[in-house]
Amino acid sequence: MSAISRSPNTPRTLQNFLDPQTGREHAGSAPTPGRDSATLKRLPPLVSVVLPVYDAQRYLRPAIESVLAQTYRHFELVLVDDGSTDASVAICEEYVRADPRVRLLRNRGNLGIVQTRNRAFAEADPASAYFAVFDSDDICLPDRLQMQVDFLEAHPDHAVVGGHTLVIGEDGGALGARRYPATYAEIVRVITRYSPIAQPTAMIRRTALEAVGAYREEFPRCHDYDLWLRMASQFKIANIDAFTLKYRISRTQGKRVHLRESLKLTIALQRQWMMHRAFFNPFNIAFWGAEHLLLLLPEPVVLGLFMRVTYRHGHAR
Repeated sequence: MSAISRSPNTPRTLQNFLDPQTGREHAGSAPTPGRDSATLKRLPPLVSVVLPVYDAQRYLRPAIESVLAQTYRHFELVLVDDGSTDASVAICEEYVRADPRVRLLRNRGNLGIVQTRNRAFAEADPASAYFAVFDSDDICLPDRLQMQVDFLEAHPDHAVVGGHTLVIGEDGGALGARRYPATYAEIVRVITRYSPIAQPTAMIRRTALEAVGAYREEFPRCHDYDLWLRMASQFKIANIDAFTLKYRISRTQGKRVHLRESLKLTIALQRQWMMHRAFFNPFNIAFWGAEHLLLLLPEPVVLGLFMRVTYRHGHAR
C-alpha cells in the first residue's frame, strides 16, 4: 500500500479562515485577493485525531473528553467503530451530536484494528496536515496536540513524533512511567531492539504516511513497529521529551492477550531490518538472538519480565 486510499465518503475539503477582528471562524472558499485576504488569515494546521473503537464503553468517555479538552483547538476527532456489541456506538453518537468536530464511522462487522485505523486515515478530512493516533482506553494530557504540532511545524524533516507515557491501571491509578528515546540518532540506535514510539502518542505527517504507506495487515499485533521502521528508513522520527499521555494497562490489552504472537512478529521485523545501514547495531543483533529464548518461557513469565524492564514504577518527575 503505497498511499492512503480515499473513500468516496471522505468529506469535501473546506478552507477555514479566522477573522482577526471578530475572532470568528469562517468556512468556505479561499478569500479573494484584496480586502478579504487582508482581513482573513489561515488557521493553524488541521489535525485529525484517529480513534478506533471496539467494545470500549468502560473507558471511552474519558478518552474522548481528553481530546476535546486539548489546548490546541484546530482538530477533528474521527471515531471508527469496529462492530462494537456494547454501548460504544451510543456514547460516540452523543459526542457527534454535541460537537461538530467529532465524526463517527461504522465498519460493517469486526474488521480488526489495522483496517480500522487505516479507514480513519483514508476518511479523515483531506485538509488535515497531521494524524494524531490514539486508543480508546488511554487519556491525552492537555498539551499533547499543541506540543506535537509545534514540533512538526518546527522540524519539517521529521515524519513522526511521539512522547513519554504515564502508566495507569484499569482503575486509573498510577503504576509508573515510560520514557522513550528523544532524538532520531537515539532512536536508530535502539529501533531494532524495541519499538521506539508508543503508538497512542504518535502524531504522523500526512505526506510521510502517503509516501511509505499506512499500516500493513500482515503485522496485526505490531503494525505500529512495522510503520516506525519503514518511516525511520526514509525520514527522521522523534519523541518529545515530555509526558503526552496516560497509557492504560488492562487484562484485555492486545499485548497481554496475544503476547506470543506479538513476540514472534517483533522478532521477524527485527530480523528484516537489523542489517539496514541506518539501524545496524551489533548489540541489537546479540539481543535479538537472546530474545528467541523468551518464546520458550510461559507467557506470564514473559509478561512479568516485560513489565519489570519497561515501566519505571512510582510517579514521574
